[in-house]
Amino acid sequence: MGLPESMSLSSCAVEYINGSNMKLLPESLQQEAATAIAVAGWALWYVDTKVLPTILREHKVHAVWQSGYKRYHDSIWKFNYAYDRELRYSAVSKNMVLEHLHHTKPKSVSEHVDKMIAANKKIYDAFNPSSKRLLIWQTTPSLQ
Repeated sequence: MGLPESMSLSSCAVEYINGSNMKLLPESLQQEAATAIAVAGWALWYVDTKVLPTILREHKVHAVWQSGYKRYHDSIWKFNYAYDRELRYSAVSKNMVLEHLHHTKPKSVSEHVDKMIAANKKIYDAFNPSSKRLLIWQTTPSLQ
């Protein structure tokens, strides 16, 4: 199937585009299709230039705030022992526990045992869910 002698390839393409050779859409739908293509193009352009940068900017701001929040809390955990993770809601502060665990050398075995029992009692009170001393601090953080 070749081209007629009187038609060149370019004139055939022009006739095809003009719709005289073959109709892709009826004339009643051509204007609607052109409008739909224009609207879709505008929508894609709008999403690409306006919506996505806004979303990404908000995401970037969120990431910056999150990293700042993490740095702030890391410094608090590092330098303020009242914010100890395990004893945060306990009735005893970390310093009080360390005072019992890292105490000076005992004068006698009985004094050593007494201090260990006291430390264990405080830790038991801090971690046991049924402990009344723990329940006190479930609403208000320990500030020792």
